[in-house]
Amino acid sequence: MLNIMLYGFNVTADIGAMKTKIDGAMKELGFENNAITTIVSAFVWPCGEEKAHAPFIRVCSTDLPQARKVVGALKMAKVGVLVESLILSDSIPATEMR
Repeated sequence: MLNIMLYGFNVTADIGAMKTKIDGAMKELGFENNAITTIVSAFVWPCGEEKAHAPFIRVCSTDLPQARKVVGALKMAKVGVLVESLILSDSIPATEMR
C-alpha cells in the first residue's frame, strides 16, 4: 500500500488544501484505491535554523517506479514543501498477519 505521510502541517490551516492536492494527484495516477494519507503530528524544525518551521511529505512505497511517479505528480500539483521518498522492503497485508 502506498502511504503518503504529512509531517508538521498545521491541521486546521494546511491539511485540507494539501489533502485535496494529494487526492487529485493520486486520482490522476490511478492510485486512489491503493493509497492512504497519514498525518503525523510533529513540529519539524531544522537544525541550525531559528524558528524555521519546515513541514514535509514522505512518500512510502515498496515500488520505486511508483514512488517516483507520485513524487512527480506532487511536484506538478505544486505542493510547495519538501517531498522525499522512502522505499520499503516489504508490505504485508493484515490478512496475512492474523
